[in-house]
Formats: sequence, structure tokens, C-alpha cells
Amino acid sequence: MRFSIKCLVLIGISLCLYAPSVFAQHTVSRIEGNNRYEVAVNAAKRGWPEASIVVLVGGDAYADALSAVPYAFEQGAPVLLTNTGSLSGATKSGLQQLKTKRDV
Repeated sequence: MRFSIKCLVLIGISLCLYAPSVFAQHTVSRIEGNNRYEVAVNAAKRGWPEASIVVLVGGDAYADALSAVPYAFEQGAPVLLTNTGSLSGATKSGLQQLKTKRDV
């Protein structure tokens, strides 16, 4: 008798712990692009309909891009990737679409 009560209590606890994850919506929204520059622009467009300030970082240096994120958060600006020597085409069109006035 005592064993069955313990089993029922354990079953009740496990249902309470696992039920919320079963009923949670597991939707994933994928951001796509032909390259990392387009993905960065598409991510920025999803988060900002317009961005007067944009943080530009080199697309080849992941550490630079990661370290720029806190600064971009502080500025309320998206991070866009670009080539080292020149502005990539995707980034240029993204700056125009976001109506950017200043880049940092």
C-alpha cells in the first residue's frame, strides 16, 4: 500500500516537471542568406525595420564580431559584416534598406 502511494506521488511529480516542455511550442525561425554577409543583413532587417546606427565588423574575424555585440547592444544597433578592404555588396544594400545614417 505504501509503495503504491510513493509511486503515485513520483508519477505526479514527474508529470508536473515534464508536462510544460511537452506543451511548449517548438518553432524555429531560420534566417537565411547565400553567405554570412547576407545572413547578417537579414538578421538585422528582422530585428530593426530601420537602424540609424550600424556596427560594422570584419566578416573574416569571428572574435571581432563577437566582441562588437555588447557595444552594438549598448548602442541599440545591429551588427553587419563586411570585407576587410571594401564594403560587400550585401552589406551596402543592407545599409541602404535599413536607412543607416552612421556606422561605427
